[in-house]
Amino acid sequence: MPGRGTGCTGSYRLDRCCRFEEVDADAAALLGVGAGELIGRAMWDCFPALKGGELQQRFLGVLNGTGSQVFLYRFAPRTEWYAVVADPVGPPSLPVAGIAVRFAEVTDRVADHVRAERLDAAARATSQLAHAFNNSLTVLVGNAEYLEEELAGRPELAETARLMVDAGERTAALTRRVLLMNRHPRHAEAEADAARVLERVAARLRATADGRRIETAIQAGLPPVLVEAEDLEVALDELAANAIRALPGPGTIRLAAEAAPSGHELHLTVSDTGIGMDQGQLRHCLEPFVTSDRERWGAGLGLPAVHGFATAVGGALRIESAPGRGTQVQLALPSRPRAAAASAGLPRPPEGAEVLLVDDDPTTRASISRMLSSLGWPVAGAASAAEALSMLRGGSQPTILLSDVVLPGGLSGTALVEEVRRIRPGLPALLMSGYAAHAPEADRVAGTVRLLAKPFRKAELQRALLEAHGAGPPATT
Repeated sequence: MPGRGTGCTGSYRLDRCCRFEEVDADAAALLGVGAGELIGRAMWDCFPALKGGELQQRFLGVLNGTGSQVFLYRFAPRTEWYAVVADPVGPPSLPVAGIAVRFAEVTDRVADHVRAERLDAAARATSQLAHAFNNSLTVLVGNAEYLEEELAGRPELAETARLMVDAGERTAALTRRVLLMNRHPRHAEAEADAARVLERVAARLRATADGRRIETAIQAGLPPVLVEAEDLEVALDELAANAIRALPGPGTIRLAAEAAPSGHELHLTVSDTGIGMDQGQLRHCLEPFVTSDRERWGAGLGLPAVHGFATAVGGALRIESAPGRGTQVQLALPSRPRAAAASAGLPRPPEGAEVLLVDDDPTTRASISRMLSSLGWPVAGAASAAEALSMLRGGSQPTILLSDVVLPGGLSGTALVEEVRRIRPGLPALLMSGYAAHAPEADRVAGTVRLLAKPFRKAELQRALLEAHGAGPPATT
């Protein structure tokens, strides 16, 4: 469409049927049609190419009572970006009578900045929510796992406890998806066998393929990727789920892995022969909550989460798609030559070991204490950093500190570790949190302290404790 020059601003108003009621000169120039030719005609009749696209969806949202829409838009094939505000017209107590639209041209740099701010704000808000979920899930999964073990002689009750564990872990998977958006790596020394992870994802896909063909193409002898295996699996599951939804009928989903020519990257690709995306959908598919799947709770977080994960670990997410031609999504992740395999065994805690557990939530503290005891770790508990420091100054002799990052009283878990090292130099420490943004806090502590993400299973806790304590191999993936 023809349009005005840099700095163009304008406005127009639509009725409930999206017919033009008012059009100013700048809006008419942008639309490339005289104002007199537009009045009384529906926008989608005047511009059929816009029908069914983002602009119509935004306007329908305003008319359906969801409130104002503020967004960036570019009229194809033009290159200028416009900041658009669409407000409902009419008294708040009555159905929306129409839409008042205002727009202003912005530079590419401003548009990129606005999109980045929106992504970061969404990441912060959703990470805070995920943090609250994960504290509760730590209690749920830990206690359900304990009940499952204690009820081994009552199979019907043990099965109920196992279902509780599974439900908790499914919910934890959703919160992990949210936390991936926050763009902070969880553990700098992590490695994952991408081929094994991809095969697990493919196996789950085949179980739910429902007539779709699932193919894999995995290059032999791939080096490990420098990410957490759990995060990688969540990311690939998201891409696989998107591929399934893109295939309403028969078709092919292909999962591939190969080393990049540079030798420092692995390329993991999920492609489908499904419905594909147009250029408008491609522009916005990495924005949180942008989705056509309105019925599925948590929809619209998948691709933004995977993008956040890739960015966090120094990789990239690349998407190619076209309507009717399917979609190809590639994860480019950093890799290094395969190290010698670590010992698979997890020894018991060393003789005389004791954990000082610091968590202000009594339910969470009790649940983790039970997990520690069942793993063979004697444990002493504290509800705050001040209480933990008092115990240490009073003669308590733990061999490792396990602390939540968020603590009351103005002293965080990272600050506690730093203070403890003045009192007990060399005391091993392990931090835990349900909030991915705390990873950099852990990394800034001298000597680098690992951050254990909540919720966690007993085996994961044991590996992390042994690694931090120096009593066993590094936690394997």
